[in-house]
Amino acid sequence: ETEGKMLKSKPLGFSAGVDALGKLPQEAVGVVAYHVLDWIEGVLDHIDYNYLHQYATSCDGGSNISKSELGNAATALTYIYRDAVAEKCEPDVFSEALRSVEGVNWGSSCIKVLKHVWKERAVSVVKAVKKRKKKNEAFSLGKIVDIAWRTSVTTSCKESPSISRVFISLELKVVNDNGVVSTHRMEVAPREFKELIQSLEDINTALDAV
Repeated sequence: ETEGKMLKSKPLGFSAGVDALGKLPQEAVGVVAYHVLDWIEGVLDHIDYNYLHQYATSCDGGSNISKSELGNAATALTYIYRDAVAEKCEPDVFSEALRSVEGVNWGSSCIKVLKHVWKERAVSVVKAVKKRKKKNEAFSLGKIVDIAWRTSVTTSCKESPSISRVFISLELKVVNDNGVVSTHRMEVAPREFKELIQSLEDINTALDAV
């Protein structure tokens, strides 16, 4: 069972990204899906849109795929698989979760490929993301000496102009008991960032009252 419903909300342009997926040859869908999961897992440090576009256009039936369409498809997959990780979606209900999204035209072969890739990679990807999250939570073992943040959107990549998803990039510098400073980076949703700010304000108010 899932611990929540996938894709509770769709980012702007998500349907266009799924439409672009439907234009890709089946083997290209699989390669893009594996590539995206490699990035989410941390095996790759970025999504190589040029490589994926070259691969897709080399496949039978993929010669007319534009870089923009490939970028939209990859970004849609990024959103899908990140949500699957967050909701701990079991492979057995992955297809049903995709079909339950309203206003999206999935190709039957597309869902089949995406489920197959998720079934193969779900355990390792979820484990890697969980491990990375625990590492981020270890910040309490030191003193934060500097915080930097910026607002980012998925459209920062020129190959994916039509899908918009806002997130906050945080950079924390932490000093341990030995005086060694380390830098930690993470991405959080705007809601989580607002909750963090509110918690800090509550702590500050409590300290002022002491």
